[in-house]
Amino acid sequence: MIGQPGTVYIEFRQPEDLLGYREFLEMPLLQDVSIHHFDLVRFLCGCNCEEVFAHSYRPTWSEFAGKPGREAVMHMEGGITINYNGTWAGRGDNGQCDKGCLKLDSQGVVQYFAPGHVEGEIIEPVEMELTELGYALDMMIRCVENDEQPATSVEDDYHSLAMVCAAEQPARRSLPVKLA
Repeated sequence: MIGQPGTVYIEFRQPEDLLGYREFLEMPLLQDVSIHHFDLVRFLCGCNCEEVFAHSYRPTWSEFAGKPGREAVMHMEGGITINYNGTWAGRGDNGQCDKGCLKLDSQGVVQYFAPGHVEGEIIEPVEMELTELGYALDMMIRCVENDEQPATSVEDDYHSLAMVCAAEQPARRSLPVKLA
């Protein structure tokens, strides 16, 4: 519907969650949450990351010991650029493609914006027979019975973990990191 991705913008703002080990992480957002965002980006774009440049920061009000804020630019295969800006010390437009863009708000509402339009069309959610754990268990059973590869696997998730590990390095050195 929206065509080939060119640039994806991710804005993530979440209030602090200091439960358990998180309070003392060096980069809480990156080391605990970002892998889910990176997985989603890889899934939506259908490709892997080639290079990451990132910067971590700590707002003055944060109760985290480390830096819960993250800015990153990721260059994906096929020339797709990901701009990732997030904070886990939040106090308070997701993608562009050649035929428009989608925006997911904090209430889970998805809107489609045609090129040049300021008003979006609400995209109704797809009704699913199974969701969350039920969906995952059903997929696992079908894959085992049919000897198929699931939509996500440890082998595939390696690429998202590589993005998290690579994003830690430039935050410490302020240099981009190429992924092998």
